[in-house]
Amino acid sequence: MSDVDASRSSGATTLATTASSPVGEGAGGSGPKGASTPVASGTGATGSLSASGGEIAVGALVLSVLWLFFLGSLAGLVLGLVAKRRLATEASNGTAGPSWAPRVASVAVAIGALGTVVLILLGAMQLGGVINLTSTCAAAATGGLHCRLVVRR
Repeated sequence: MSDVDASRSSGATTLATTASSPVGEGAGGSGPKGASTPVASGTGATGSLSASGGEIAVGALVLSVLWLFFLGSLAGLVLGLVAKRRLATEASNGTAGPSWAPRVASVAVAIGALGTVVLILLGAMQLGGVINLTSTCAAAATGGLHCRLVVRR
């Protein structure tokens, strides 16, 4: 049997679920038969995924540093700009995030922009015939995969 208690107050939803289960079944598998075991409990669940500006800024910085053949730079640039906008909105609503978040978002934008500029320059040079970019991947002696970007004139 399962009991669910849901209540809504001041925009926050609280959901508490408990289940009765015999010994060896359910969450944890211990306890006497018929004992009530908490299964899930949470507050503030709104039913949608949402990240704060600080969380987005950290994700943007990680992606812009990882590079990922320029895809990380592009994603870091876009997410950094989204984080800056979200942080400005949060500040105007009075729910300002951590004090370090705007700086992290700015660094993510700068690193992402640098990677994007390098991508554009290398792409233009490739199309203009100035350089020949190829990527090669080969099995490394250590058992992994070794990839590199080769630039030829």
